[in-house]
Amino acid sequence: MKFITYGLLFIILFITQSNFRLLKKIDKKTDFIALDNLGFLYLYENNNLYKYSATGDLINRSTELSYGKLSVFDASDPYMLLLYYQDLNRIVFLDNQLAQIGNPIDLDKLELFQVDKVCKSKEFAIWIYDDFDKRLIQYGFNPRGILNEINLSLLNIPGKVNFMRESGNYLYLSTFNQLYVFDIYGTLIKKININIPNSFELINNKIIYSKGHQLFVYSIDENRADTLSINFTQNIKHILLNNKFLYLQKKDRVLVFEKK
Repeated sequence: MKFITYGLLFIILFITQSNFRLLKKIDKKTDFIALDNLGFLYLYENNNLYKYSATGDLINRSTELSYGKLSVFDASDPYMLLLYYQDLNRIVFLDNQLAQIGNPIDLDKLELFQVDKVCKSKEFAIWIYDDFDKRLIQYGFNPRGILNEINLSLLNIPGKVNFMRESGNYLYLSTFNQLYVFDIYGTLIKKININIPNSFELINNKIIYSKGHQLFVYSIDENRADTLSINFTQNIKHILLNNKFLYLQKKDRVLVFEKK
């Protein structure tokens, strides 16, 4: 997959050269933006999930008014998008055309009432973080049932978990100032003290996130961060990178830039 194989070197060259051409403005006050590993862009605004091409052309839209506000969106599997609605404690899956796959998963029926975060697992399963009991649960679909259950109470996780995602052979779980790295079986590999925002990208065991006019590329293996300045725009809420494209989420629009 190209998005993964270009790696960190390409990202650094891409940012520091600052050779950008504004390709498109998407005028939406979106709650979040996301990319899948095929290069498609997703925006969420007012109960609407929009899917765009890499160049910012609208492909499809999905509207869901009955589940409330979307709490978690996981596009790590572009053919099985995960949406979690915390108010109703339900998980919905969409295919690559944004059509619903099967029936929603009602976590109340699984007796999981205090779920904080969920994410997709490549083992045809999902990861569930139960904040009340401090449990990490891997729930499978074939066969259906709990595959793994890990008690995290001994970790004394401070505060709320704000992000959880499986990437490669690792599961990442973060709070405001700590990142926990597990293997795909739920065994803790390492804990890192790092202050990161609620959303970030994971590429080749590196965390990429933005604050203000700076982009941070943190290497988990090397336990160090490179800081890159972005000075050609203001009021950035979030930054996403793809092979030739840069996406900037601002308050009332999303800007699509193409590398010259």
